[in-house]
Amino acid sequence: MPQLDLMHFFTQFFWFSIGFTFLYAYLLHNVVPTIAKNLKFRQKKLELLANDINKGKDGVSDLLGIYDNLIFRSFQLWKSNISSLTEHGNSWFSTNVKNLNNSNFNAANKEYLKAVGEQHYRNLVVKSFVSKK
Repeated sequence: MPQLDLMHFFTQFFWFSIGFTFLYAYLLHNVVPTIAKNLKFRQKKLELLANDINKGKDGVSDLLGIYDNLIFRSFQLWKSNISSLTEHGNSWFSTNVKNLNNSNFNAANKEYLKAVGEQHYRNLVVKSFVSKK
């Protein structure tokens, strides 16, 4: 299989590592701070709106609690969706690898063993023919 050839595998792994490192650094230094800034801005905006709406009322803490609960549930849903997607992908991959190995490589292995056996048999015949002379 050319995908597992050491000469090609190392270069693919090397460039994947370089690309992943740059992507990770970009996400870490640009995307994550932007998301964090937006979440902080939303939290402050919600607090200001809640304070304006509920001046002198106890509803501010309830509104903030509801907001925190909503964010917590959305992250839990996101986490469960990602984990189920990963599990589904892993099971799909393993099933397809097993099917591929069973269907395509089974016949190839039989042909390979047949060719090796014929070659071994030819060598034995030649050796026995040479030893008789």
